[in-house]
Amino acid sequence: MVHESIKKTPYVGPRPFERGEHNIFFGRDREVSELLSLIISHQTVLLFAQSGAGKSSLVNAMLIPQLEEEELYIPPVTRVKSILPEGIDAKDISNLFVYNTLVGWAGENVDYKKLTRMTITDFLTDYRRQRQENEHTPYVLIIDQFEEFFTAYTERWTERREFFHQLAAALKSDTPLRVFLVIREDYIAQLEPYNDLLPDKLRTRYRLEGLKRNSALVAVTGPLRMSEVKFGEGVAESLVDELLKINVETLDGETLEVRGEYVEPVQLQVVCQSLWNALPPDTQVITTDHLQKFGDIDQALQLFYENSLQTAVQQTHVKEGELRNWFKNKLITPAGTRGNAYRGETETEGIANAAVDVFVAQHLVRGEIRGGSRWYELTHDRFIDPILKSNREWAEAAGDEQMHQKLREQAARWRASGRGTEGILSEAELIEAEVWLEQSGSDDEEIKDYISACRREIQIEKARQLRRRYVVVLFMLILSIAAIVFAVIQWGQASRNAKIAQVQRQDAEDARAEAVEALSVADSARIEADSARVAADLARKRMEEALADAVVAREEAVRQREIAQEQTRMAQKAEGEAIVAQRETEKINKELRNVNISNMANLLAIEARRQMRDDAELAMLLGRQAFLFDSQQMYRHKNDVYLSLLAVYNTLIADNVTHPVYPLLYTRHDDWVRALSFQHQGDLFVSAGNDAKLLRWRYADGMLSPRDALETNASISCMLLGTDNRLFCGCVDGTLFFLPDIQQFGSPKVWPAHNGSIIDMAFDSFQNILATIGRDGMIVLRDVANDSLVLQQPLKNAASVCYSPDGRTLCAGLENGQIHSYTFDRSSGLVREHTLSAHNETVNVILFHPRADTIVATCSDNGDVKVWHVNWDTGVWQRRHWFVGHTGPVNALAFSPKEDENILASGGADKKVRLWDLERPDNLPIVLEGPERWVLSLGFSPDGEMLAAGIGDRSIYLWPTHPGFIADIICEHVSRNLSKDEWTFYIGRSIEYQQTCPQR
Repeated sequence: MVHESIKKTPYVGPRPFERGEHNIFFGRDREVSELLSLIISHQTVLLFAQSGAGKSSLVNAMLIPQLEEEELYIPPVTRVKSILPEGIDAKDISNLFVYNTLVGWAGENVDYKKLTRMTITDFLTDYRRQRQENEHTPYVLIIDQFEEFFTAYTERWTERREFFHQLAAALKSDTPLRVFLVIREDYIAQLEPYNDLLPDKLRTRYRLEGLKRNSALVAVTGPLRMSEVKFGEGVAESLVDELLKINVETLDGETLEVRGEYVEPVQLQVVCQSLWNALPPDTQVITTDHLQKFGDIDQALQLFYENSLQTAVQQTHVKEGELRNWFKNKLITPAGTRGNAYRGETETEGIANAAVDVFVAQHLVRGEIRGGSRWYELTHDRFIDPILKSNREWAEAAGDEQMHQKLREQAARWRASGRGTEGILSEAELIEAEVWLEQSGSDDEEIKDYISACRREIQIEKARQLRRRYVVVLFMLILSIAAIVFAVIQWGQASRNAKIAQVQRQDAEDARAEAVEALSVADSARIEADSARVAADLARKRMEEALADAVVAREEAVRQREIAQEQTRMAQKAEGEAIVAQRETEKINKELRNVNISNMANLLAIEARRQMRDDAELAMLLGRQAFLFDSQQMYRHKNDVYLSLLAVYNTLIADNVTHPVYPLLYTRHDDWVRALSFQHQGDLFVSAGNDAKLLRWRYADGMLSPRDALETNASISCMLLGTDNRLFCGCVDGTLFFLPDIQQFGSPKVWPAHNGSIIDMAFDSFQNILATIGRDGMIVLRDVANDSLVLQQPLKNAASVCYSPDGRTLCAGLENGQIHSYTFDRSSGLVREHTLSAHNETVNVILFHPRADTIVATCSDNGDVKVWHVNWDTGVWQRRHWFVGHTGPVNALAFSPKEDENILASGGADKKVRLWDLERPDNLPIVLEGPERWVLSLGFSPDGEMLAAGIGDRSIYLWPTHPGFIADIICEHVSRNLSKDEWTFYIGRSIEYQQTCPQR
């Protein structure tokens, strides 16, 4: 497939680009070229632009790599604002702006206390000496987000001029030095008092504009050039044209949608990332239908707006309803265009300035200086409709915040109407509001005043209704007296009516006589009805005859159905016999195919050996194909095939590898092999993967022999084999399998653990506590011995988990590159001890050294492998080694169990396994090649002589890790001693000759 979920998105979304991402950064070639020329030609250069224009992205992704290509040295990018290191008091720092700048340039492993009194010139002199470079080496010092020079540490404003004096002194004493400042455009005016302090008065400036249409089109299509996915004709252009649309208000007060000049880079990245993530996995061409279905710009911007709101709520605790109201009423006009909000000392139009700063950092809002004051507006008109739609949907949903906002709006209308009866709640609405006020405990005085007024108005209305009831009762009493008088009058009238009734009774007698006559007529009608009944009886008999005929027909249908069922049974029996015959045929074909594969592997291997002397590259290709043909036979051709493969793989040895790179290959799984483990004391080897199988193997003499399999109900995503033979398996459906003893493949215990795939697990053997993390954002601790749940609580964005060997500490690796260390107490739950920013991307594995509790290895999606020394008493992690070599995510780590070796193995998406020597970290690693897909899991044999790897193509690879073990494996396969000439031909001259079978 071209587009799979495991591939990283080529669009970064709302975050800035980072170093190393130049391959997906497009649309700024001209600007980078012009800036490069300015920096080379001038000592100081100022880059400025509006918030969200992509200043930091341009510097990190493109400018720094091109400066390095010009052989200019670039220290780490720094800022004038930072968090002070532990043990450093701000009172002891002579100039806080200088100190933060030097800390950023110095990087790690520096005496932070020494920097508190150091000037920029002294620091650069010492910095050059440590790097053993002369004074003519060109440096470019980059200070990003220089607007912090005016927004941070306002109480120490007197130190600002001294900062510029030191910067000027450094430029004068160090001619090759270059200083590059990056600042937001709305702070340019505040720089003016300090320009004259620098040698060239900061005259060299460059304004970074927004992305115009052609540049934006390159930024959309460029990141896909290295992939097989592409935009269809006109699709990318349509996407850019949508991003260019803005709303303008005419002189007549009408709102028109027109095409603007620039595209906001943040909006472009947000929309493109949203579109990419929604594409079906097998997409090769992005069509107009995809754009209409998944590339809804308004939906992507609405989601970005809502995420920015949540960030502001979490960081500032301002209520969401107030923030939404601020956007609706302050930043959007009634005509549907952008409005402006003035920034006061603590608030901006009723919203705390801290919340506004969050929106500025998210590039949702930007500020500028007008008339000496700061004003804010939306970064682009394209946000207006998504914001209004989001606010409407939010207002329609029920909730505490909505009720609060609703009451505030009703109270405002009531006050605006003069505090009269207009806008007063009904009694049912008042009861609901009073219940909310009591339950929420709100201290909003305006709402309390409004509810009290509503209660007073309702009580006044009830009093009015009570008075009206009194009037009605009095009226009814008067009516009753009148009714009595009327009744007396009516009694007299009734007497007169009785006489009239007597006359009417006589009339009734006459009517009865007439009724008798009518009865006679009815008898005649009854006789006619009897005749009709006789006719109905005749019809019923005919119906009964028809029913009898239907019964006969039904019996015939039943007989025909029985015949059909018998024919169906005969057909099913024939089908079953056909299936058996088909399976027998497939079995025969498979045996014939194996024979053909074996013959082909044999022929290819012999040809590979013959070509070794004349064409090593051809021999390598032939040998690899023989290796693939013979993979399912597990080297049954012990002489020609195996020895040829030794020779072929010997040609793959890199200069830094000290022994041949050749694996043994096993393919018993039907899908990815995600986990594997050797038994610590014994001859068992266990593997598991996406095919929902748990396989047991026998391990002996550097070989694996399949034993049996256990079928599970779901794919296995992770596995853990304890030193006491207890086995734990986590599945993608959130269930947890537990086998008390791996020696017995009985029915496992099954525990529901998560509402989604289990990502990783760790076991504390001292307290019998199993920790699991899942896609549901939860961490679960279970007491295995008592089969009880110990703790379950949120732990979002976790990717890996590990217990220290002594069980004291639980470490979790997160998707943002951090590692959180926890201590566990049964009475109080998890208590976080320390947070470490270990990597720039997801921490995939945390692994403790088997013989040293204080040594920890980690790896991440950016290809880094790091080794740390941890002081558990202080919680301080100190990096010892940083190994770089993988070109993709590192998915697996393993420490060698050998006492006399200190080897760390790593494997990942670049299809390579690397062996790092921790005793000699400067040496290049041994590279083990062979896999055709991702390396997903690693494990050393108990003796440390073999390394196993689970691969993303249902295979298990097995490499010898020590040259001395080669002879034993050759003896196992060839069953004879090789001569010295054969050894030189097959193994090479780099390894001293050994007898392969000295006892034979």
